[in-house]
Amino acid sequence: MVFNNYYLQLLIDLGFVNTDYKAIAIFEKNAAYEPFIRTMMNLGIQAILAGSSKEKFYKLIINASYCYYTLNTEKFGKIKMLNEADIFIAQHHPNHIDTRRISTNTFAVQIKPKTATCFESLQSGGFTLDNATY
Repeated sequence: MVFNNYYLQLLIDLGFVNTDYKAIAIFEKNAAYEPFIRTMMNLGIQAILAGSSKEKFYKLIINASYCYYTLNTEKFGKIKMLNEADIFIAQHHPNHIDTRRISTNTFAVQIKPKTATCFESLQSGGFTLDNATY
């Protein structure tokens, strides 16, 4: 089993003793990344104070820059390319989110998916998120 630093600290505090070590991973803090995050956070704060929706854009940039796992993908739906005949049915679907015209007879229709698929284990994703700043 892989332990991250927070979980390992908890086990040590609870008196857990492990004498059978397979491997030890050491993470170093990357200080070169800090100015980028500070700049994006300041731009996000300025957008909030100005009442602009750019705050979500800056938050997405910060989340995407850490790792793919941090993207909040449940808000992004399936996008289908449909013609004018099929768009009527898609717009009356209960999970319809938005429709955009791409060309004269082609539309991009966004539908909120009913299910989500995950190809990474939760342990791996959680480990990546916990150690993203180290």
